[in-house]
Amino acid sequence: EFVTVGDIGNAPDTTGDPNPDSPGSVSYSYRIGKYEISEDMIAKVDNLGGPSIQGSSRGPDKPVSLITWLEAASFVNWLNTSTGNSVAYKFNGNDFELWQAGDTGFDATNPYRNSLAKYFLPSADEWYKAAFYDPTTNTYYDYATGSNTTPENVPFGTLPNTAVYGQPFSSTPPADITQAGGLSPYGTMAQSGNIYEMEETDFDMVNDAVDSPRGARGGVWFWSALATGHLTKSFRNSINPDGKDGILGFRVAAKALIPDFNFDGSVDQDDLAVWITAYGATATGDANEDGTSDGADFLAWQQHANGNMNPLASSLASIPEPPNVVLGIIAAVSSAVFTRPQKKSVSSNHSNY
Repeated sequence: EFVTVGDIGNAPDTTGDPNPDSPGSVSYSYRIGKYEISEDMIAKVDNLGGPSIQGSSRGPDKPVSLITWLEAASFVNWLNTSTGNSVAYKFNGNDFELWQAGDTGFDATNPYRNSLAKYFLPSADEWYKAAFYDPTTNTYYDYATGSNTTPENVPFGTLPNTAVYGQPFSSTPPADITQAGGLSPYGTMAQSGNIYEMEETDFDMVNDAVDSPRGARGGVWFWSALATGHLTKSFRNSINPDGKDGILGFRVAAKALIPDFNFDGSVDQDDLAVWITAYGATATGDANEDGTSDGADFLAWQQHANGNMNPLASSLASIPEPPNVVLGIIAAVSSAVFTRPQKKSVSSNHSNY
């Protein structure tokens, strides 16, 4: 389950860690897992033919731990390949490598992540923004529970401004992923408390070395109130990519739900062609991920195409979905979106649709 993190181009947090990097500013919309990855999720991927990862064994709904950054990256790669998408991380056998300038999807600003991947580990900024930023006030909270006051420590639960910390080491370690404290302003759980989570980003904030330590944040269930600084935006930990620990897990991030059906980074007529071919099918051409490529996905494409909000969008919302009806309007709408406006206004023809 994902939550959407929008509010593109938010200001960085000049009071957060690390400084002077000023984390938290993200120039695009994305999604991030509402919950941490559980042991059951790892087991199900293994059963479906994904990477066989031997993590912790505290219970199916507990956050998985005892997993390396490299294993988390392979888990994410399987999420991509099993859904017809490009891998996020480059491996040569078991060896992690940087993407190079000649590779399709290479992003010079982040040689770790392929730009065509749909699923990935959250970067330092993506993780930080989802945890601490409040889009309604354009401010950053100290805790990932929408508060600047120390959350109440609980062993489990979902009450606002609670977090799983200050518990005995052996008492219910840690909480189930859906019972791990109050939510952040964006709706994520347990970005403060329960278990540490790995970031995609190097601890030094420069993704330029395959074996350098990766960042980690979030705190852990057994630290006391005296150690609550570990739950805040002011503390960041690290672990080597091949290291593992019983207090360290991860969550997954993903691209925003936009109708870039061919995953080339642009919403254009090429995506419309994919949608036409996929109409009535699942996966491809399914912008809202409801299991079917249908008229709702076409409307999403029409609203996003080349950044335009075409005047036909509102009237199309009520159009029935049978292919002979929907496909019959494509040529006109495509022309309205992509060609230079003529003397005759597009909106003057609304009654024809």
